[in-house]
Amino acid sequence: MHGPPGSLLSLALETLQGAFAPEILLMPKQKSKGAVKKRFRISKNGKAVCSHPDRGHGHAPFSGETGRRLRRRMVLNKTWSELVRNMIGK
Repeated sequence: MHGPPGSLLSLALETLQGAFAPEILLMPKQKSKGAVKKRFRISKNGKAVCSHPDRGHGHAPFSGETGRRLRRRMVLNKTWSELVRNMIGK
């Protein structure tokens, strides 16, 4: 009991326990974001990894060094990795 017998709180809790299953009273899980799951992956060290932006078309003005740098994966820092992990659901 959560209060003295016959109190309003204990009466309400007894009513709720009989009327609802315990799963209904819990908050639902957060849904994972599909857009984030497509664009990021989590490395084995727990960091988020993605490809660089500006990889579409029109690369003639880029130097060779820039093109090679954009080809590599981008590793996000700890703060952004935690946010991405929460959105992916891992």
